Amino acid sequence: MSDAIGEFWNWWSSAGAVFAAAFDLRTAPTEGMVDDLNAHVEKIAEGLAWEFGPGTTARHGLSLTSLGDPELRLLAEAWRMQAPPSDGTWDYFTARQAHPGELTLTLNFGGVDIDYARLVVALTPDEARERIDVALWHPLFSEIDEALQRQVAFLALDAAIGEDGVERWLGAIDTAVDEPEGAVLLGGLRDAVAAMQAQSTGERFAVLRGQLPTGLPVFAAVNFALKRVDYLLYAMHAQLTVVLQAPNEHGLPAQAEGEQLATVEDELTAMLGAQAVFLGRETYEGKRIFHWFALEDGTAHAALDAWCAAHPAWQPALQWQRDPGWQVARKFG
Repeated sequence: MSDAIGEFWNWWSSAGAVFAAAFDLRTAPTEGMVDDLNAHVEKIAEGLAWEFGPGTTARHGLSLTSLGDPELRLLAEAWRMQAPPSDGTWDYFTARQAHPGELTLTLNFGGVDIDYARLVVALTPDEARERIDVALWHPLFSEIDEALQRQVAFLALDAAIGEDGVERWLGAIDTAVDEPEGAVLLGGLRDAVAAMQAQSTGERFAVLRGQLPTGLPVFAAVNFALKRVDYLLYAMHAQLTVVLQAPNEHGLPAQAEGEQLATVEDELTAMLGAQAVFLGRETYEGKRIFHWFALEDGTAHAALDAWCAAHPAWQPALQWQRDPGWQVARKFG
């Protein structure tokens, strides 16, 4: 795969100037140019999509998007990391960028002309997750099916706040056939996202309680404000289980051992540093289970192995699983 990425950049070293010249002259790339681009992107991986737009520090931008696929996003990140430095002509992105000007366009979906300017969105902030749940409505949604409604919604949201902005700041995304009360134009969504971003911490732990089939309790503390899009290269899930030394009749630690476990957690966090990010912990049946997402270079793995070897009294058990989509986080809701 790295060969295909290298081939892309070798080809782009000359092709990029040709595409830039076409855009500078306000002409469309030729069919042959587009075919060449498609061929080189498909060599990297099927399922990747590309998009041209304005740059942020350069005149033009090229985005290679994974369309939400976490494995493909890692390939796109590898592609970007091998990109040449911005030279004022091209910037390179791994997600669709925000293009608010596109919200003035009218596009045809299923034979119906949808003008983005009439799209409105209902906003429900979720402070615990530092996200906003949204429901989009357009007067013509009643004339297209739900699949097309969602296509319109995601394209418009990408244009308003960018593909990564959608993943980072939006929670539930729905469409409606009746206009939601209090809905605002998409510009209002940008303002709400900016306000959420200004007050975000990236750390909002919530305590969850459940019950096992045996009737014993389960407690979890999870950082619901942790965003995968901010840690795209952290594709390994680490699960460290330690055995409580003096659990009570409910399988939970007494105060003194709870304080010991809090110290252990702090030590592990300091030891791992930037190599891993802490998702949360579970406690049940005389066990404390810690969860991290870590880089794939093995540094965190070696550090946790060393900690386990140095702390046999906790009877530590370490499990690793590749999880670029952070599927394990979904079990916590």
